[in-house]
Amino acid sequence: RRPTLRLWPRRHTRAFATAASDMLKKQVDHNGGDNNIRYGDSLTNDRFAGRTFDYFLTNPPFGVDWKKQRAEIRREHEKEGFAGRFGVGLPRVSDGSLLFLQHMAAKFERVATHEHKHGSRLAIVFSGSPLFAGGAGSGESGIRQWLIENDWLEAIVALPEQMFYNTGIGTYVWIVTNRKVRPRRGKIQVVDAREIWTPGGGAEITRSLGNKCRHIADGQTDEIVCLYSRFENDDRSKIFVDEDFGYTRVTGNGGNGPYVGLENIEQWMGGFSTVCRRLWKLLLNATFLVSAMFCSESCARTLPRFASRSLRVDPQPKALS
Repeated sequence: RRPTLRLWPRRHTRAFATAASDMLKKQVDHNGGDNNIRYGDSLTNDRFAGRTFDYFLTNPPFGVDWKKQRAEIRREHEKEGFAGRFGVGLPRVSDGSLLFLQHMAAKFERVATHEHKHGSRLAIVFSGSPLFAGGAGSGESGIRQWLIENDWLEAIVALPEQMFYNTGIGTYVWIVTNRKVRPRRGKIQVVDAREIWTPGGGAEITRSLGNKCRHIADGQTDEIVCLYSRFENDDRSKIFVDEDFGYTRVTGNGGNGPYVGLENIEQWMGGFSTVCRRLWKLLLNATFLVSAMFCSESCARTLPRFASRSLRVDPQPKALS
């Protein structure tokens, strides 16, 4: 029996009317004739509370702040914790992209095959900011860590620039799921589809539409899907283990900072060398997206800054700080 695709969009203000009319124009009775399209703010007024879904497709706004919703979101984070939607942590107020990801992850169906529950899959379009914003210990870093350590991040696909009407920035599709197939477990695939595009605003439109100067034709969509489905290492697809996306932030102290005892240096530098080797391996294997995905801006600044400082040795060694 073929499954029925039901859409449950969340919209507010003008977008609500646009979504409702779009469903009516498509003449999909089970989408346009009932209460699937609901008015409200996804972050502060969850109109589908308690529901779980099989598939999610979403394109949240890029780089939009959540100052107006801050009080309610913080209240849910602090009072409800993981019983709510934002228990993992909160990103910086200037960009709420990762809040939308948590909102949808909270609606994943759990995996229990004996109960015919097979988990969920999410495809979400982000700008580059959620990939690298926030150093170790920040809200963004904590959310990414939670996602990877739970082995939910399956793949990231880099799309061409100039694909959207209102912005020409590069965008990325994150594929998130709690039901990875066995060969993908513990691994993350990165697909470089930045050069797979056709000029023009659409299949039948050769001119640009605002900032949208490119589109992905049907055959090119199949090409990207094949790159993802093959799950192989080549010039446009890289496979990493989850640990490759972690890093250690090392802060060096000089001047009047704490001293490093001689007996501690060998042990300390051994750990530092391990970090460097891991980072170097990562840089060699990922020539694309490296600045945005594999090393945060703060991490990239840390290593050169450390190298520029000299270690001072105290005649009477002290504990390593």
